[in-house]
Amino acid sequence: MNALSPTQFLNDAWTLGKATDTWLDPRDRTRPFRARDLHFLAPDLFAVEMEGMGNPEPESHEILAWAKQHTSQFAVHLSTAHRQRLFAQLDRLHDEDEWEEGDQPMRRDSFITFLHGIVVLKPTRWPSLGMTHDGYLLASWGGAVDHVSAQFRADDEVRWSLTQEQAGGKLVHASGLNSALELRRFLAPYDPDHWFRAG
Repeated sequence: MNALSPTQFLNDAWTLGKATDTWLDPRDRTRPFRARDLHFLAPDLFAVEMEGMGNPEPESHEILAWAKQHTSQFAVHLSTAHRQRLFAQLDRLHDEDEWEEGDQPMRRDSFITFLHGIVVLKPTRWPSLGMTHDGYLLASWGGAVDHVSAQFRADDEVRWSLTQEQAGGKLVHASGLNSALELRRFLAPYDPDHWFRAG
């Protein structure tokens, strides 16, 4: 199989994920996208940390149980439908039958940052989710051309990148590293509601 360009790789991952709300690996369309190659696609956004690899600790089922319980603290900010979609996405991302050696379950600090970001952004359109091999949660809104993506780090830190299609087909690219609490403010110049709001 010929190597995919960075743009085509991400476009295919988004396109394939529309049906399931989970990024799919375009090299193997049956498995969730673990994003181990994002250092090649966007090194300033998705830095891959190779140290400290080992057996997943804690185990996936423990993380899933914790995440679902922790989400209840944010129930006022999430509709029942969004909670159900989130839990289904997390279940798919933690299907260990689809993992490769060294893959790790979602980090607690990443999930907490994700929830804080959701509270700030208040999206009515739910994102597609992915995960890096070392457990950082990824989210994307939009389509193959016009989209915004985020990696949720520890301590409320969010790395984001966007491509916006403007009048005449001009593409504008931007990226940043900000607190989850400041995310909407830094995205404001790009009319973020066209990604986050349904209808």
